[in-house]
Amino acid sequence: MILYALSIFVSAFLLFQVQPMIARYILPWFGGTPAVWSTVQLFFQVFLTGGYAYAYWLIGRVPVKKQGWIHLGVLAVSLAVVAALGFAWPSPITPDASWKPLNVNTPITDIFSLLLIGVGLPYFLLSTNSPLTQSWFHRALPQRSPYWLYALSNIGSLLGLLAYPFVVEPNLTLKAQGWAWSGGYLLFVLLAGYGALKSAREKVGAAETARAVESAQPGSKISIQLQVLWILLSAVASTMLLAATSQVTQEVAAIPFLWVLPLSIYLLTFILTYSDERWYNRTVFGVLLVLATFGFAWALVDTHAHFIALIMVYSFVLFVSAMICNGETYRLRPDPAHLTRFYLMTSIGGALGGLAVNLAAPLLFKGYWELPISFGLTWALALAVFLTRNSTHKVLRLRFIHNVMVAMTVVLASLAGVYSFLGSSASGSSFEGRNFYGVVRVKTANADDPAWLGYNLSHGITVHGLQFIAPEKRTLTTTYYVEQSGAGLAILNHPRRGQGMAVGVLGLGIGTLAAYGQPGDSYRFYEINPLVVSLAEGQGGFFSFLAD
Repeated sequence: MILYALSIFVSAFLLFQVQPMIARYILPWFGGTPAVWSTVQLFFQVFLTGGYAYAYWLIGRVPVKKQGWIHLGVLAVSLAVVAALGFAWPSPITPDASWKPLNVNTPITDIFSLLLIGVGLPYFLLSTNSPLTQSWFHRALPQRSPYWLYALSNIGSLLGLLAYPFVVEPNLTLKAQGWAWSGGYLLFVLLAGYGALKSAREKVGAAETARAVESAQPGSKISIQLQVLWILLSAVASTMLLAATSQVTQEVAAIPFLWVLPLSIYLLTFILTYSDERWYNRTVFGVLLVLATFGFAWALVDTHAHFIALIMVYSFVLFVSAMICNGETYRLRPDPAHLTRFYLMTSIGGALGGLAVNLAAPLLFKGYWELPISFGLTWALALAVFLTRNSTHKVLRLRFIHNVMVAMTVVLASLAGVYSFLGSSASGSSFEGRNFYGVVRVKTANADDPAWLGYNLSHGITVHGLQFIAPEKRTLTTTYYVEQSGAGLAILNHPRRGQGMAVGVLGLGIGTLAAYGQPGDSYRFYEINPLVVSLAEGQGGFFSFLAD
């Protein structure tokens, strides 16, 4: 019993230690944008699905006697890879500077490549441990439910996540962090290896008999609709997590490690729902969903409210939505005989949510529409459950909930896509665009005063510049770049002012500082976001500091 618990706890702790660690390491290579974290999460969600698929194959398709030996072999290979990378890099999971991308034209591909080489195999093996250990636990102790081990794994995940910003990061260098984590991985390999060896030495007859009994249990067949529901509910919760993270880190406050808060809330909902059904009460969370709706509407309307209040509201919305999705998923859990399939389907849902936010949404939407869509789907789920609460026909009830969720996913995504592409005017902006680095908007400034009419550029909560439309005011420096600002004073009072200055500027904005240029000066701007570059160079005719 202790071995199973310890193995799952250590693997979960390491899983959520390495995520912020590697994200922190590569963050400066991609301009410090919060989207790096979302992409890192997507990578780990995909590899989690791969780990669960491996566990499903190993338990369901491989003879019992061979399962442990195969897993032992894969563990040994991963340990050899970690050791080899330790000789080549500063630490086994932190690539050296030669791996830094020469450009950032394909950031998602570059991030995936770095993570695949650095932590791909160890993370894959860590991901397999929870379903494998739970399956072996159920085989050894068939009278005990293994689902409490999943709650334990999420406790380990939460502690690993919180330990990084508060304990590990402030006290250890990145190199030391990498070596410490690698030491923890060695401990995991020993624990998981012992568990695999124990499984390999299990009496084949007893194990096969247990598998046959499980397969013969009533209701052992799982419907396609039930599996689709597992995927959909997990996808909604995952989308809600990533969408809320994007909202608070890019539209509310750019605070270091702020993304730890929504992920912690997400993990907490797993701990609560999978440890005891009593934590999720449908009536209570129905009321909380109504309250969350009022808060969500207020946050969308009053975008200039205090950032702490907005963070609290979005966190509450995420908590309620994730509790409903995960609570309903847990109530639809199968017999432990189908445990690996259940976890595989839910992990597929999580990965699909990540793909929706990181790949599909930037192509389909100009704003963060995945947040209201996922919240709307939470409402659809809650209403479908409410309407079928008195139904005694399980199959028809599942079919109704399945049909509602599929239909509402298509309807809400279509409506958001149409609204988004009606034009930026629908959102009150003169221009709105989205890419890997976030949402960029151009809005009219001083609309009630024609003499001072202009356009400003904003990226999330940050205004990157303002330029007036009137010809006599086009070259006026504004916002952070006026003559009395730090940048203005530094340029105007520089000893080489008027003698051919060479000026380097980190961050382009709308190119306001170019207004200080004089004949013979050389201004070089460094900008990572191609959308900002296009607007500053004159796309749409909003800004002309560079051209002037």
